[in-house]
Order: sequence, then structure tokens, then C-alpha cells
Amino acid sequence: MDPGDFRPHFLEMLSNTRSTKAQTTGDGYRFLPAAPTGPHPSHFIPSETCQEGQGGQNRAGMRRFLWVNAYDWPEEVLLFEDPVEVLSFEGGDPQEFFASCEEYLRQGFYLAGFLTYELGYFLEERLRPLSGRVPAWPLALLGVFKEPHRLSGLRPPERRPFVLRELALSLTFEEYREALEKIKAYIASGDTYQVNFTLKYSFAFEGSAEGLFWELLRKQRVRYAALVEGEGWVVLSLSPELFLRRQGPLLRTSPMKGTAARRPLPEEDREVARWLFGDPKNRAENVMIVDLLRHDLGRICQAGSVWVPELFKVEPYRTVHQMISTVEGELPPGISLYEILGSLFPCGSVTGAPKIRTMEIIAELEPHPRGIYTGAVGFMEPSGDFLFNVAIRTVEIRKGRGEFGIGSGVVWDSDPEAEWRECLLKARFLTESPPEFDLVETLRFSPGEGLRRLERHLARLSRSAAHLVRPFPESRVRQALAEATRGLSRPSRVRLLLSEWAEVRVETAPLEDFPRPVRVGLARRPRVPDPVYLFHKTTYRPWYEEARRRVQALGLSEIVFYDEAGRLLEGTITNIFLERQGRLYTPPLSLGLLPGILREELLARGEAEEAVLTLTDLLSGRLYLGNSARGLALVEALYFL
Repeated sequence: MDPGDFRPHFLEMLSNTRSTKAQTTGDGYRFLPAAPTGPHPSHFIPSETCQEGQGGQNRAGMRRFLWVNAYDWPEEVLLFEDPVEVLSFEGGDPQEFFASCEEYLRQGFYLAGFLTYELGYFLEERLRPLSGRVPAWPLALLGVFKEPHRLSGLRPPERRPFVLRELALSLTFEEYREALEKIKAYIASGDTYQVNFTLKYSFAFEGSAEGLFWELLRKQRVRYAALVEGEGWVVLSLSPELFLRRQGPLLRTSPMKGTAARRPLPEEDREVARWLFGDPKNRAENVMIVDLLRHDLGRICQAGSVWVPELFKVEPYRTVHQMISTVEGELPPGISLYEILGSLFPCGSVTGAPKIRTMEIIAELEPHPRGIYTGAVGFMEPSGDFLFNVAIRTVEIRKGRGEFGIGSGVVWDSDPEAEWRECLLKARFLTESPPEFDLVETLRFSPGEGLRRLERHLARLSRSAAHLVRPFPESRVRQALAEATRGLSRPSRVRLLLSEWAEVRVETAPLEDFPRPVRVGLARRPRVPDPVYLFHKTTYRPWYEEARRRVQALGLSEIVFYDEAGRLLEGTITNIFLERQGRLYTPPLSLGLLPGILREELLARGEAEEAVLTLTDLLSGRLYLGNSARGLALVEALYFL
């Protein structure tokens, strides 16, 4: 990447209106997935390496700082531009550095930037011997800004291409397992209870870092995202974890410990979330860090004010569920920024417990400085309020090289293979690129009735948005539907589309019945790349697109699919029902089916029930197709394709 080419026009790409949809090109992103075991660490190339005690080279100023909360609705965006000064700490007395920060705040300025993990060595006297182990960054870098641009809602820019190549892990699995055995030895000797052990991907990077940021944010909508651009470097932090938020005297931290992979079937996914909430191992790891942070807050907060308002909360993200707890306390008047960070930085969730001894163990066992990864990225306001994330899921890019850290909490009974898998699961955030698609609802409109089954359709849309961690602007959706149908004078097909960025479109067309006679082809369902897409109605259904073309070419009404066991599944745009002895039966969703609205209504009214149906069952019953727009239709002829 030529850093000189990185000139994002942030005000052009951010908007609090959604009247138009961001255009895309077809040649945007390329990823090279990492091998499960990773290459030899000699292939790991840090983005820049410092000699012991020398500090980072090529120190450069900051240009812009972008902060995005894309998890909550509406999204919140802050853009800091054109700093009047850049404050850099590269060693020495951190108290003086933070005093100068506070002086700028008193003058009415904002500060925004990052704190590296290794800054913590300078905030604790016992860790000073480790201060020669420094990253290729200033230990702290904060731009001094005037008031930021504040926007509600966002619309990403036109896609800008990038390429990630030569992904390499800093450790092989064997080296990783050896490190975990040493950690367990330290646990056995009483030195530590838990160690957050990390490793890194390195990679070659070409193209637009801005494009990578928006792609990562699209893949994983988080509350604490930041893009920091400097002279020849870019930091992209897509963190779901809050390190510290100060609001007046209230200080809050929300450690994240406990991870479980998402499941495609909503019912199974909810069961995974319930399992994570009650899992003893994940709870033990989480509460260990909660206790550590209660202790850290207790050192600086008013006596008796520290409490835990939320324990073991499970939040969904695109690929994983995370367990999160919250600790709060009330700060005394006059406490300094240095005192707050000296007690709490770095966050205990990325070190382990007890904190100081565990940081010494981390320095011994991890082969490279962490840098910004597991430090903090955030901003401060003139009032003294501030907001910093824990810099996980953070990409550092300079001179055409990038780094991305991953890690997990290691305790006495940790299984190295399971911890390794957890790390690679977290890396999917960087190495995999899910398809772009809209959520869809297709409704039937009649002049006298309006939109049939509207509430069921909106409920399904809301469930899909929640499962896929997308916003659902219900009032905007209802308004768009009302406007689109206001002038309709005949039965119509109404197609509602909701984009990843909460853009709403409505298309209307004359309502057509199933082509008569209703003739259906039977075919084996093609492979589906990710089962999650079977359970949500979206514009991404490539496995059925070819089948729809065959329907039209062969003059059929529909194609009904079956699996390798001969079990009947669904049509390309319909659910199926088999009538036997006056009763309707429909396949269970667990086979990988869209939860159709007509199907849902018939089940709720007791007019149908779930049952596994096979090709053989077609000999003893009558087959129906059904969807909400067209209703039920009896199949008159079947053909094997």
C-alpha cells in the first residue's frame, strides 16, 4: 500500500441520510485464508521491528481519527480531522505526558488516538525492567483536535479494493502448545491463575486500508470501532470490548471473557448462547477478570462504590457469542488521568490474574511486543469524560505489511487444541469475507385487505436482523411500505428489502399465481456454502438461482429439493406440504429450511404439523406448494430432474 494514496473523504462517505444505496463493484476484496496449523514462525514478518531499548522508528503524526458505534441503532459516528498538535509518548515519565494531555482538555480540545499495551510497563514500577521491550509505535499517540463532526447513521463509501496475501502465524501449533505447558507450570507454582496468551498473523497488504475497514465493519458490527490514519500508517480497530468509559464521576469497564461459535439454526444458536451463559469454565474465567477489575477500580474509586451491575451477559456477533460483564465505580473529585490509567491499564481481560506477575510471564513467553493490539484506542472530551476500547480485533498496517493479533485466556484445565481452535475462530473475522446481501420479505397486497400477514413478516424480518446482527429500523420500514402501497389499486406482490446499513427499498409488481397446471421438478439440493443462509430470506441464494432458471426453461411451476437421504426439503420460493388423511405435514426447519410465513401461520393454527417427509411419501399423499404471497397450490405433476 502506498500510504500517500490513502486520502479517504470521510465526510463524503458518512451520511445521516439513506436515500441512495452505496454502489459496489464486483472486484473488491481478496483474502487468503490461513492454514489451520500456520507456517513456521520464520515466515512471520512483523510490520516493523524495533531493537531492544531503541523505540519505534519512523515516528509520524496523525491525520484523522474516526470512531464508529455500528452495533447499536442508530449508529453513532465521530470524525476528528486536522489535529492542532500530536502528543507522543516514547518513554520517560508518563505522569508528565498525561498532565500535558489534561492541559489541552482544560483548554477545550479533544484528544483521540491509541495507547499501546507496552505503555503499561511505564505505569507500574515493578514492570519498568521490561521497558526495553517496545513496539514499532509510540507508546501512546494522541491527536489534539477541535470539536469533532458528529453524525447519526452512516453509509459506507463505494467499495475500494484491497488484497491480503502471505498470511503467516507467529507460532506453530507445537510452539503454542509448549508455551501453554509453561503457563500451566506457572499456574501450578502459584505465580498466576490465568494468562491471556496471544499470537499474531502477519500479512502483505495492497490497496485501500479504508476499504478493509469498511469490510471488517460490515462483517462484524461492533460498538467500539476506530480508524486512525497517520503519515504512512493506518490502525483499524474493530473492537467489541469496552475498556473504560468515564461519564462525570462514573467509571465503567466491561471485560469480555467467554466465547462460543454461532450456529446457523436460530433455535440451536439460542441453545449455544444459553450454554455459554451457564458454562462453568467460561464463567470462572470471566469472574476471575471481573474480580481483578473490581480490585483495580477499588484502588481509585470511592470506598463502597464499586459494584457489578451486569454479570455473564451473552452478546451475539456475526461469528461468535461473547460473554461480557460490567464493573462500575465512582471516582473521587480531582483524580488525574495518570492515576486512573496507572491503576487500570492495560485491561485485565487481556493480561490475566494476578495482573503484574502475569504481564511478566507474557513478556517471557510471547515472542513479539503486542503494540497497539490489546492496548486501547479511543478519545477524550474537554469535560474529562473519555471512552477507550480494548484494542482487540485490531489491524496495524505500515509499509505494505500488516499485523493482526489473536489470543485466549489460558487456565489450569485449558486444552491446547481447544484454545488454538478458539484463536483461529477469532481470526475468521479477518480471513473470511461473507457475501453482501439484503434481507427480503415478499408480501401480498389487496386493496380491501392491505398487506396480508404484515405483522408476521415484520417479526421474521426483526428476528433475522437480530440473528445476523443488523439494524432493524421498524418505523422506517412501516413508512416505506405504506408509501409504496398507497396508490395500488389491484392485488400486488410487494417486495421489501433491508440492506446491511438499514437502507429500505420497496418494489411492487402485479401479483401472479402459480403457473397452471402446477408441475414440479424434483432435484437434489446443491451444496450450500454456509447453512446460516438457509434460515433467513435474503438476496443471497445462489444455490437456488440456477434452479429458478431451470424452472423457467422447462416450463415448470417450481423445483422441490431433497437431500442425500431422500428427505424432502423445500422449493426455491416455497415451503412444501404433504396431505395425508386430511392432515397437512411439512418438513422441520432443522433440515435447513426457510421459516415461511404461510407455513408459520398454518402451524400456529394447528392446520399443519412438522414431520420428516421422504420421496417415498409422495406415493401416499398429495403435495402442495405454499408461500405467503400466493397461498397454497396443489401439485398436479411431478418429474425427476
